[in-house]
Amino acid sequence: MADLAFYCVCDREHFIGLVALVNSLRLLGHDEPVYVLDCGFEDWQRAALEHDEGILVRKRPLDWHPMLLKTVLPLTEPAAVMAVVDVDIIFTQRLDPLVDLARRTEKPVLFPDLWSDRFFGSWEELGFGPPVPHPCAASGQFVLPARSGRVFLEQWATGLERFAANPTLSDPTLDPLTNPFRFLDMDVLNALIGTVIELDAFEFAGVDTASYPPFEGVAVADAQRLRLTTTAHAKPPILLHHFLGKPWNHLVAPNVYSRLLMRLLTGSGLSVRIPKRHIPFSLRYGVRGFFARRYVVSRLWVRARRSRLRARRVALRSLAADGSSGRL
Repeated sequence: MADLAFYCVCDREHFIGLVALVNSLRLLGHDEPVYVLDCGFEDWQRAALEHDEGILVRKRPLDWHPMLLKTVLPLTEPAAVMAVVDVDIIFTQRLDPLVDLARRTEKPVLFPDLWSDRFFGSWEELGFGPPVPHPCAASGQFVLPARSGRVFLEQWATGLERFAANPTLSDPTLDPLTNPFRFLDMDVLNALIGTVIELDAFEFAGVDTASYPPFEGVAVADAQRLRLTTTAHAKPPILLHHFLGKPWNHLVAPNVYSRLLMRLLTGSGLSVRIPKRHIPFSLRYGVRGFFARRYVVSRLWVRARRSRLRARRVALRSLAADGSSGRL
């Protein structure tokens, strides 16, 4: 059993994020095994991963949504401490403090979510009893000691299996903030906390350990060394988690994450390299990269302007209707 190992789930659409994740770990000196559940890689992607002997790729056992398979690898190939992470994460510091916390307390270390007050009474539909209010936990990163971590993973796996058997619990037509199971793995997890998972059965990492879009108050101090600085008095985060739209497959304004992503895809000393043709122009250095990023910003500006104009037209029509009905 390895002393520490990392675990993630990935498909072909998120492969660029996986490469950046692994390269960030290696640059920080984390040479531990990285287990990857292959949910549909292309041949060139599998070949790229072979350059790092510490990456152990496994085939997925079930044809479920990848987000429902996060417990598979740490349960089947455990380590003394298990870091379960999403592939849209870049580490900017070593994970040692949280690994030590998990070892010292013998409890899973969870991270507070960006939406700490996310809570739905309808989580009860999952069948584990009335949900208990608590600060919402993120599902993109965990640090788990072997014994209590296995219990945690088995509890979570039961909830994920129950959701997989009844996917209609999530209504894709609803807004993410009103859909109780929009974030499949995270919402299932939080439905279990307080009902199946005792509130004192885990530790919460500090709120400053992870940063999420739009990464407010965080700036790049040294991209080559993955060093960040903060505009406030808080400590720089250990990791950046770019959930929702990704810089490699959506129109996303340049940000702290994408700046480090460029370094982790095209910089020096990288463990995993991918053919340049598979890297979007907006994530490359040089003149083409500069103008590609300007293009993204201009597209976003046009989209925002059109949205404002539509909102204005709706407001004007509403005012006209109120005036014609004598309600002004």
